[in-house]
Amino acid sequence: MGGFAMAYVDKEMKRLPDYASTLSDQQGRFTIYLPEGSSYYLAARIHAWDMPSPGEPYGKYGGDAPVLVDVATGSFVKDVRIVMAPFSGEYKPGKSQRPF
Repeated sequence: MGGFAMAYVDKEMKRLPDYASTLSDQQGRFTIYLPEGSSYYLAARIHAWDMPSPGEPYGKYGGDAPVLVDVATGSFVKDVRIVMAPFSGEYKPGKSQRPF
């Protein structure tokens, strides 16, 4: 089951991401291509759009206290590990609308 990682330019991570990776491989490795160097908050999940459903694997880099990842222009950051666990928040239908 492939998932994907998401990058946000600010700490507000309860919205559509600013950038997203391609699907992860079988070992969970992912690549996010970013337009420029900066600091980003990262998260990972299985499904796109809408908020996570209870039980869906979800995680933020740094856990409950998200940590910024600094990326230099023209470089890659390796070995970033996002631990995913079943989402335990409350699902709110329509919180994030699909674009179609």
